[in-house]
Amino acid sequence: MNVLIPLIVGLGLGYLLQKVHLTSNIGRKALEVVISLSVLLLIFLMGVNFAETGINVGNATLVSVVLAVLTSLGSLILAIILWRWER
Repeated sequence: MNVLIPLIVGLGLGYLLQKVHLTSNIGRKALEVVISLSVLLLIFLMGVNFAETGINVGNATLVSVVLAVLTSLGSLILAIILWRWER
């Protein structure tokens, strides 16, 4: 199953509904529920795709953690550089 299909559908719905104003609390709560369900569905579909490929989970976890740490570190360094440059 392709993970990109729900993403493309979500982008299309977002584009079509961008003019709708969700000013009431009911509309915001409904939107939060839809977003939460969409994220859970995408995580499930990515897990199914991951399981079909037969990748070693330990190595993938290690690479993901290293990538997350390096990305966070890079963002922090860039923020410090920009903050000092702005002052």
